[in-house]
Amino acid sequence: MTIDISPPVPLSEESRPITTETCVLNNGMHIPIAGHGSMEKGWGVDPTETARVVTGLSQAIRQGLRLIDTAKVYANEELVGRAVRESDVPREEITIVTKLWNADHHRVQEAFEESLGRLMLDCNSTREKLSLTLSFGDTDVDIYIMHWPCALAESEDGLNGIPIPIDAQPTFLETYSAMEKLIGPRCRAIGVSNFTQSTLTTLLAQCNVIPVINEIEIHPLFPQTNLVPWCQEQGISILAWGPLAGGPASNYGQTFREIYTNPTLRSLGKKYFPNYDPNQAVGAVLLSWLYTRGIVAIPHSTSIERILENLRCLTRLTAEDVLVLNGIHGELGGYKMLIEGSEEVLWYEDGPGGRGRTLFGWTTSEIGWVDEKGEVVV
Repeated sequence: MTIDISPPVPLSEESRPITTETCVLNNGMHIPIAGHGSMEKGWGVDPTETARVVTGLSQAIRQGLRLIDTAKVYANEELVGRAVRESDVPREEITIVTKLWNADHHRVQEAFEESLGRLMLDCNSTREKLSLTLSFGDTDVDIYIMHWPCALAESEDGLNGIPIPIDAQPTFLETYSAMEKLIGPRCRAIGVSNFTQSTLTTLLAQCNVIPVINEIEIHPLFPQTNLVPWCQEQGISILAWGPLAGGPASNYGQTFREIYTNPTLRSLGKKYFPNYDPNQAVGAVLLSWLYTRGIVAIPHSTSIERILENLRCLTRLTAEDVLVLNGIHGELGGYKMLIEGSEEVLWYEDGPGGRGRTLFGWTTSEIGWVDEKGEVVV
């Protein structure tokens, strides 16, 4: 995660205020309707960039950013915690979301404590960790979510364990049950990430606490037009990761880059954001599409001004234009997921039981992305 703190270049002639609108979760919590996702392709932070990252993120917080999504596997929890403290913005004004990694499904309490420790540490300091009884504000973590339903066996590095089959222990039901015990002064709420209707149906039948959020991949090539309203009907709010599909220079492939040159999307960009640069206008349309659908978007950016512009640009689209965006994948070659181009550690060419290519040992059918006929479920 590298954040550019050079003087910003205005993105438009419009003067838009940063949105203060919130999304109400099923436990009564309010979280910002938009925020910053700290995940980027190629996890980790260049050690020479840590000070710059903290300074940039702190500046963004001081200027209005109020929702930050992080995770153990992003290797930047320490930087997020430091940026929040250095911003001097009251902790209670900022929503922090972090995640339980797949290799920690068997040790939920310990993994949670470790995340608290990383969020509280000065990443450039050699001093001892602060006592975990000291609060990271009034509440240590606002929302703690299960990163994937798929578990990995314990490993030396705590990240890249051997895939555990879907029916082996710990199951995601057992893991979520352990997460329910975290709710209290140091964890205001729990949720899930990358769950489908299939995995959520199983979870909802047995859990005691309904997840407050499901953080999932959503963009024009994977619109999730079935899962989103279904989750909302269950009282589960949606966070969208990857909403800009990597941007106009996407590292995920040419198909995603073509989103920004698509004539229909360019036309919508000009309609709603006539003073924006064409690429920026398309990005603003994508975020506004999610906003209109009641989805909390957490785009990633390396620029402070872009982070803030993502909070300023949200505009209600017409129902007709929402439908156009819901089906725009048809003009772009069909459904395609960013996760398909993610780091090789995620994919296994020979999954458990000789089942072929799997993600963390699960087939795409077991995850719930495709049905029994092999058709994409979105």
